[in-house]
Amino acid sequence: MGDAGRQTLTVNWMFPDLLWLNGDRGNLMALDRLGSQLGLDVVINRIEDVSEPVPADLAVFGSGDLDVLATLAEDGDALRGFLSGSRRIVVFGTSVALFARTTTRVAHPGFAGLGLIPATAAERPTDGHEYGDDYLVEYAPGTPHPVAAGVYVKTVAVTLDEGVAPFGKVLFGLDNTATHVHSGFDGARHGGVVWTNLLGPAFVRNPWLARALIEEVLGPLPVDLEEAWDLELASLDAVRRFLATKR
Repeated sequence: MGDAGRQTLTVNWMFPDLLWLNGDRGNLMALDRLGSQLGLDVVINRIEDVSEPVPADLAVFGSGDLDVLATLAEDGDALRGFLSGSRRIVVFGTSVALFARTTTRVAHPGFAGLGLIPATAAERPTDGHEYGDDYLVEYAPGTPHPVAAGVYVKTVAVTLDEGVAPFGKVLFGLDNTATHVHSGFDGARHGGVVWTNLLGPAFVRNPWLARALIEEVLGPLPVDLEEAWDLELASLDAVRRFLATKR
């Protein structure tokens, strides 16, 4: 517990000087702001050394370059050990390659990942492919805020093993495998790992998504933030109306 009995949210910001391709610093800023709104004491640890575990509620991996991810994977045993102290691991975008079983490359040697997501990843050729666009994902059907909006940058195509749960259903954009348009599945949930292709940054544009992940580890929090999210909810509505004209 934090000051005066307040709950503490501890976040490990993993390799912030390496995994930053898509404005990922914004996700940490959003967690800090949201935690304050929820009455939490937020502790954010910048993690560059994984030789000793640092317990955390959330370990957050921003999206990274494949060469960087291949280098990080070389120290896989230490990284697996470090992450054993994290209650939930949140992975954005291309950094799924670090967590997949293997990643194949177009013009470079492939590499073995941590295997924490039962999946294979393949770098996509640079010619003749759509790499990015708006992105809309239904991740929590039946809840007050079931949809999150953002963008995607599809550098790798990912095939989940049979039985691995996706993070959500793609409503607009390319799916994990980069073969289905405006259909198929986004991301994955496996064990304590959550991966999504949502960028934007995702937590800035969709604070309800960040809250849902916080409550998965801390439990329900009784603070009503609907009015605080007026701008973000209006933005989501505008995005959905705009995307309906792009199909």
